[in-house]
Amino acid sequence: MREIAGGLYNMFKKALMKMSVIGIIGAAFMACGVVDVEQAQGVVDLRARILEIQTKQVDPLVEQINAIEEQVAPIEAEIEALERQKEELYREAEGIGQQFDDEMRERFDTTYMEGDQARQEFENEIQERHRELEEKERSLHEEQQRLHDEIEEANQEKRQAIEDAGQDTWEALEFEMRAKEEEAQKVSKSMWRA
Repeated sequence: MREIAGGLYNMFKKALMKMSVIGIIGAAFMACGVVDVEQAQGVVDLRARILEIQTKQVDPLVEQINAIEEQVAPIEAEIEALERQKEELYREAEGIGQQFDDEMRERFDTTYMEGDQARQEFENEIQERHRELEEKERSLHEEQQRLHDEIEEANQEKRQAIEDAGQDTWEALEFEMRAKEEEAQKVSKSMWRA
């Protein structure tokens, strides 16, 4: 805010100085007779108008800016003090937290170690139980496969026995049919002869 006010003030100050220089140069030319009276009067009127603007508009604005700066400066200082206080509180809280962690670690370090050891033993027990179950599963699978193979072999033997019995029956039936055919042919021939 202070920078803005300073910038405005400097801008108006430079403009005023330029007009003053123009007025002085105009008066010098007029004194020398180079500029006519009407032009000189225009410059003087312009300078008078600039002075009027400065006194009625610019100066009150600069005074308002200065008053605002006076009000803002203590507030800015208070904000900066509060920010410093906040940072100090954060550092203090962090230190207290670290101290608490250190104290708890010292007090319960052995408990944590015992807990870790118990957890490790529990994990080992679970792994051992898992291995036992895998072994049982493998054993059951092998037994199931053995029974399946035995059943398959027994079924194969039964199929083979049925096929063999069927083959024997078929051969006996075929032999019997040939024998009856031959007998029928003999009877037929003897009937044709007689």
